[in-house]
Amino acid sequence: MKGFFHREKLYKEAVKELCKRVIIIEEGKIGYDGDLVDLISKYAPYKVLKITFKGEGVKEEDVSEFREIYKFKPNSVTLRVPREYAKDVARDILSSDLPVDDILIDEVEISDVVRKIFSIGR
Repeated sequence: MKGFFHREKLYKEAVKELCKRVIIIEEGKIGYDGDLVDLISKYAPYKVLKITFKGEGVKEEDVSEFREIYKFKPNSVTLRVPREYAKDVARDILSSDLPVDDILIDEVEISDVVRKIFSIGR
C-alpha cells in the first residue's frame, strides 16, 4: 500500500473511475467496506481549492481569511474548504484584489482519505 501513495496521480484517477466499491483492511480487520463516493463524503467533508497567482504572488496573511491553508507558496496556495462553501470561497477569491492566475476546485486525493482512516483507527 505504501507504494500506492507515491504513484502518479493518473493511477489514482483511474482508481476513482474503475472502483465503485472499496474495502480497506488494516491488520486483518475490515476498516471500511462500501461505496467510494460515500467513503470520500464521510472522511473528507471538504474540497480542495488550488489557486495560482501572477507575478510575485502573495503573502500568507493575504489568503488566510479564505479558510484553512493546507499548503502555501507565494505563487500558489491550497485551501481546504467545506464542500458546501467551495464555490462561494472561489467566488470571493476571484472577486478579491489578489493577483489570481488560475483556480481549481478539486476532490481530496484518495490517498489522503485512506491515511485519515488509518490515523483514526490507531
